[in-house]
Amino acid sequence: MLKIPLFVLFFYSIPESILLISLSSSLYGYNVKSNFKRIFLLSICLALTTYFVRLLPIKLGLNVLIQIPIFIFLTVHLLKISFKKSLLIILTGFTVISLLESIVFTLAALITGYPLKNLLANGWLWMLCSSVTLFSLLILTLFILKKQITFVSACKFLKNTAFSNKMAVIVFTALIQAILAGLLQITYMIGQNNIVPVLFNDQLLKTIAGIALIIIPLVSIFIVKKVFDISEHEATRAAQEVMLENINNLVLTLKSQRHDFANHLQVIQGLLQLKKHGEAYDYLTQLVGENRETGEILSVDNLAVTALLRSKQAMAVAHGINLEINITCPLKTLRIKSFDLVKILGNLLDNAIDAVQEQNKEFRRVILNVFMQNNFCIFQIANPRPVIPGEILKNIFEPGFSTKDGAHSGQGLFIVKKLIYENSGSVEVHSSESGGTVFTVKIPL
Repeated sequence: MLKIPLFVLFFYSIPESILLISLSSSLYGYNVKSNFKRIFLLSICLALTTYFVRLLPIKLGLNVLIQIPIFIFLTVHLLKISFKKSLLIILTGFTVISLLESIVFTLAALITGYPLKNLLANGWLWMLCSSVTLFSLLILTLFILKKQITFVSACKFLKNTAFSNKMAVIVFTALIQAILAGLLQITYMIGQNNIVPVLFNDQLLKTIAGIALIIIPLVSIFIVKKVFDISEHEATRAAQEVMLENINNLVLTLKSQRHDFANHLQVIQGLLQLKKHGEAYDYLTQLVGENRETGEILSVDNLAVTALLRSKQAMAVAHGINLEINITCPLKTLRIKSFDLVKILGNLLDNAIDAVQEQNKEFRRVILNVFMQNNFCIFQIANPRPVIPGEILKNIFEPGFSTKDGAHSGQGLFIVKKLIYENSGSVEVHSSESGGTVFTVKIPL
């Protein structure tokens, strides 16, 4: 094979390897930012491997068979990841670059009118097309890293559930189709350039790959239907579990209140026996007011949210906290799943209730306002104290960050933000002496 010039090694091969490893490893959940030194070292090793393999007196095609196992070995040891994930990263990298080169060179051939053979043979044209390929790869990699797009977050690829297993199959079928499409293009390029002998019958390979490209999408359609069916059932079950949990919490709280109510009756009886009628009246008035707050919770057009709010209202009353709820936005029209909405509201209300428990009586209140604004449903959860300092406020949604002591993981607000963004919403938090602490969540209608 032709030797790779040194300037191509330094100005194309190494940058290409860095981008490909960053992109493909990020897709499988690898933290590129924290491990960039490892990725940089691996990329240099991969580029050098390609350089030295190209020096061997072998036919085109054999070099890939030699490079892939070496690439996987280096990825396992330098990135410190499993063989399975290394295999996926390398195959994904090969697939991405094969498809990008196929698209760029094919478009270049159509635009210039040059056959692919001439484009590959002309050094300047090859450099121009390769530069476009590298730039396209840079844009794609930056987009993947910025949006934090991963197969893991998209389909819970590493978790063993019926839903994730089906999604994993879809991911693999998509990769196989991409690999076959790239293989067809490579075979065509080999045939156009009369690169012989090859290790296979190119006509037979094209026939097999073509049939596979027809069959696999048909199978994928069936699998996608099954995935959506399973997803719908799991979402319904999850929402029901959350609703039952909130109802159970409500029942437990009411049982506790019933026990307390018996104690209150004994106090009133004692006051009456002591002829303290005024004190007994005041005590009874206060007791009736508290129970009215528990019973006057509004019902909303979402059963899971209703169960959640009843549970939180009972919890607030039990702790001597005034939870005010005002809802004017129809929740049934929201595109967000009830399960996700309950997790978001539950976390924010729990945090607000926890925050005011240690405050003076005038600050022991939490307000939930839900209203429509433009094409959004706005959820505002406010508590007057404590005020959150600015240095804490800017890190409040970071994973693992927590201002609480004990067994708190610091994942609650991180999960809240993640769920909101997954549902095309947004979240803001403001904290001041005058306005207290207010979380504002926007969910599209």
